[in-house]
Amino acid sequence: MLNGNTLQGDGYKYRGRGLVQLTWKNNYQAATNYFNIDFINNPDKASEYGYAVPIMILAKILDSACLYKCVI
Repeated sequence: MLNGNTLQGDGYKYRGRGLVQLTWKNNYQAATNYFNIDFINNPDKASEYGYAVPIMILAKILDSACLYKCVI
């Protein structure tokens, strides 16, 4: 799939979290790559304030639709 969700349950696992509602496995991977924090195996970290704010800033700078394409 284009959004990176490949396994049963990925849709729920990579549901919207944080201030910008980070969604889809591809975007969690992009955040993992950019911040060097494992959001793939720990997706709830994206809801933590210390990570949610930087993710929001990155998404706004890059345009949230571009997060995956621009970071990976």
